[in-house]
Amino acid sequence: MPQVYMLNLGFTLLAGTSYAPNGSFLPYNGNQSPAPPVLQTSCAWLNYNGSSFPAWATDTCQQLSDAIIGTTWAVKQPDYSPTSTFLGADAGDFVLVRIYTGDGSQQYKLRVGIVFGNGSDAPTQGNVVQSPLNLAAGVARSVIDFPDIGAANYTPSSAGSWVYLLGQLHGSLASYSLNAGATIYDPVSGKTYSLGHDPTLKVVGTVPKVSRVA
Repeated sequence: MPQVYMLNLGFTLLAGTSYAPNGSFLPYNGNQSPAPPVLQTSCAWLNYNGSSFPAWATDTCQQLSDAIIGTTWAVKQPDYSPTSTFLGADAGDFVLVRIYTGDGSQQYKLRVGIVFGNGSDAPTQGNVVQSPLNLAAGVARSVIDFPDIGAANYTPSSAGSWVYLLGQLHGSLASYSLNAGATIYDPVSGKTYSLGHDPTLKVVGTVPKVSRVA
């Protein structure tokens, strides 16, 4: 029977934590005593362990809710550790991503973007499928973006180019995975395409000070 896995990511915007300002979800902590509830375990892969296969697990891309997915989950593994560098899943399994906060009286609004890239253990060259998900048979779904504002509302460009300033690099020397994706709508054909790329960016040296412009 197929398995159902869920990447569980927690965050807090309350003062006194550096994680959200540093662009991070709350880290996995396997040493908490007592252990937190399963659905309050951040940066962890959970697996569905209900007595029957869930009806909501279908080959579609949609937003669900806690009321739909229920509480029958167990922690399978952290999303990364020296001994568990990736989740081992089989073709036919299902994958979810859940983002949660424990901040009380919150009125947050959230838009999630997910990009698949590097579809092999070695860097890929040329035109290769960069996602194990499908928009349709044989058409890769590389980019997931919720909520969908409607393809007709995407940004047009008469020049045929879109440029986005991401900002200046800061912080310590490190290598980063730069998951870049785009969802493209062609109003002439009515078709939507999703493209994803996952290069590595290495930050070296020191960061010069510059004047910030609001």
